[in-house]
Amino acid sequence: MKLDELSARKTALQAELQKIQWEEKKCNTLRQNIDIVLKIYSERYKQTETFIRRNEMILHSTQILHIRFKEFYSDSSTETDSARRLNALSKISSL
Repeated sequence: MKLDELSARKTALQAELQKIQWEEKKCNTLRQNIDIVLKIYSERYKQTETFIRRNEMILHSTQILHIRFKEFYSDSSTETDSARRLNALSKISSL
């Protein structure tokens, strides 16, 4: 009689262990999937930051060029046209 009780208890504990192992496997799979998604979004975020920084640099350079060309075309000094162009080109090339 005692042996039957122990055998039944063993079977119940094994079933419980299998259930716990299945839950653990499910949790590990879920954690791996979350890690993959987080890694993808992290990489996309970094790419977006890089894209924004590059565009900000391009915008800044464009604004400087705009200012320099505006200075060139609005310059009413007594310089000749050739001298003004050379002066503006030297300013632009210093960027």
